[in-house]
Amino acid sequence: MWRSCRRKLDWALFWGVLVLSFLNLSRINGAESWTANAQVQAGAISLVGTGIWSIWYYLRYDIRHHRELETRYAVAQALAAEREAAAHRRAVAHNETALAEAVKASLFGPEPVPAPEPAPAPPAPPAPPAPRVNDPFTDTRSYVRMPRPAPGPPAHPAPASFHAHPTLPPPAPAPAAFQAPPPPQRGGRHRRPEGHPPPQPHPRRIHEVRAELDELSDLLRKEPKDGPQGGRKEQEW
Repeated sequence: MWRSCRRKLDWALFWGVLVLSFLNLSRINGAESWTANAQVQAGAISLVGTGIWSIWYYLRYDIRHHRELETRYAVAQALAAEREAAAHRRAVAHNETALAEAVKASLFGPEPVPAPEPAPAPPAPPAPPAPRVNDPFTDTRSYVRMPRPAPGPPAHPAPASFHAHPTLPPPAPAPAAFQAPPPPQRGGRHRRPEGHPPPQPHPRRIHEVRAELDELSDLLRKEPKDGPQGGRKEQEW
C-alpha cells in the first residue's frame, strides 16, 4: 500500500518538476537582459531551486532505499544463521543421544526389545442355522419338484475295477472220509487191551484191506469145509 502510494507521488513530482523547468526556461529566454526584468530573475531562481530540490529528494530516497535493502539483507542473514544454528543444535543433540546409547549398549548390552503384542484373532463366523425338519404331509413348502431326466440310452452297469476282488461263494464243506467199522475182536492171545483204542487206518489202506478180505472170503467159499478142523482154522484166523 505504502509502496504504491510512494510510486504515484514520485511520478507526480517528476511531471511537476518537468513542467516547472520548462516554464522557467521560457521566462528566461523571453527577457532582454538579466537585470532589467524582475520576472527573469524570479524564473532563474525558481529553476535553480527546482534543480537543487530534485537532487536532494532523489539522493534522500535513494539512500533510504539502499538502507532498507541492507536491513532486509541483514535480517535474512540473521534468520538463515538462526536456522543453521538450530539445525546444528539438533544434530549435536542427536549425535550425543546416539553416542550415549552406543556406550550404554557396549557396557550393559542391548536393551531387550519387547515382543509385539499378538493381533487379536478375528471373530469366528456365526454357525449356520440348523436345518428345519418339515413334515411333507403338513408343510407344502418342503416339497421340491425334481426335474424329469431327459430320455437317453439305458444306463449300463459300470465295469468292475481292475483291482476289485470278485466275490467268491463260500467253499462247500469237504465230505467226511469213509471209515470202515473195526473188525470184531476175537478171542486169542493177540487180543488188544480194552484201555487203548485201535489206531485209525489210512483211507487208502482201508480200501486195500477190504479188497483182500473180499478175495479171502471168495476163496473160503469155494473151498469145502472139512469138519471141525476147518472151523477151527477159520476161528483162529
